[in-house]
Amino acid sequence: MSRNYRVLPDGRIPLWVMLAVEDAAYAVTPWHRADRPMRLSVDDIADDCDIGSSEVVGREFTAVGDSTALHSFRLMHDPRF
Repeated sequence: MSRNYRVLPDGRIPLWVMLAVEDAAYAVTPWHRADRPMRLSVDDIADDCDIGSSEVVGREFTAVGDSTALHSFRLMHDPRF
């Protein structure tokens, strides 16, 4: 994915989950590129967004936090709405 992520005006952090291995989600963030992704919990992301763990990969989310930790995930472009 070639999109450049930047912290949003409201302070939320955009991210794209490019890969998951077991419960490890590997994400592109404003501080982490595809060649050095941030490692997050698939289950934490899925639980916050009320989606299945298998639905996390390939999706874009926003979260609260910084370059070391993210939480309170929200699914962007949620097809349910």
